[in-house]
Amino acid sequence: MIPSKESSVQESVDYLSKAKSLVAEMTLEEKTKMLSGDGWWRTHAVERVGIPSMSVSDGPHGLRKVEGGGIQTSVPATCFPTASAIASSWDTELIREIGVALAEECQANDVQILLGPGVKMKRSPLEQRDFAYYDITHRGWVVNPGNFEILLSASSQDVRLRQTIVVHTRELDCLPLTRDSLLKEFKNHPKGKAFYSELVVGFGMGDPDEVDIAVRAFLEDMPIYKVCAFSEGRLTEERLLEILAKVH
Repeated sequence: MIPSKESSVQESVDYLSKAKSLVAEMTLEEKTKMLSGDGWWRTHAVERVGIPSMSVSDGPHGLRKVEGGGIQTSVPATCFPTASAIASSWDTELIREIGVALAEECQANDVQILLGPGVKMKRSPLEQRDFAYYDITHRGWVVNPGNFEILLSASSQDVRLRQTIVVHTRELDCLPLTRDSLLKEFKNHPKGKAFYSELVVGFGMGDPDEVDIAVRAFLEDMPIYKVCAFSEGRLTEERLLEILAKVH
């Protein structure tokens, strides 16, 4: 059973102060031991200061706890879809539930640290590129405006910092018009729309408002360099170059 978001959350603890206090009590030898493992997938314990041995496990697509001497002795566990697959669902609640299920399996198998899952990573301090994706249509990095919630936590049940930020972006510039641009792109372009009717006539369609909707939709998806071939002299290559020069 998947706990709801309203399930009890651990009270906030000053983990940094607690960690500094423990490190201050440790000897150099004890600190050095923490840099190495104690057998298969376990850390060294420092019982003198109350630090237990911790079990770590591979991820991020399921718990992989090895007992004994090899991978053949892994304990049974759920195999979840890959991170790229669940990210393609765009279902953040589903991803949260998978994270909770992974945590529950870790607790059931005495595993304290799971090396995953990796849903989305952000650098800090945050900058424009952190919220950008590459848009092949605009041939560049694009940032969508909106509210983004940033969480710092040890788990979904132990959120230690939550901050909502608002991202504002300017309106995207229109794409440059070229010989490969579609006729409909001229129609919606600030400079290109002045030549739309001329290009429609070049296709031999006459008045754009009187052309059959289906025919116009078909022709508007054609690149404009084909206008010259279909125009029967109504639009020359030289005139097309003049138009392109004016819309740049």
